[in-house]
Amino acid sequence: MRAAAEPERWAGLLPSMRTCQNINMTEVYLDLCAIQRPLDTPNQVRVALEAEAVLGVLFLCDAGQIELISSEALVYETEQNPLPIR
Repeated sequence: MRAAAEPERWAGLLPSMRTCQNINMTEVYLDLCAIQRPLDTPNQVRVALEAEAVLGVLFLCDAGQIELISSEALVYETEQNPLPIR
């Protein structure tokens, strides 16, 4: 797992922009590293397991069992990625 970014780096980008439709639904936040894990080469067992876990979370979201939440920090980090496919 990645270490959390320094708080001052994200100053002004929080709080999160989540909008929960169902108050009883479980909310899940995936950082950019986790979101991109299924795109990594599964050359290690750990990488393959993490990719499957992320795909499982996305499946649960698609099935309406959980809600993915986002943040302005995540949007900013995504926009800074030089590889558009990722």
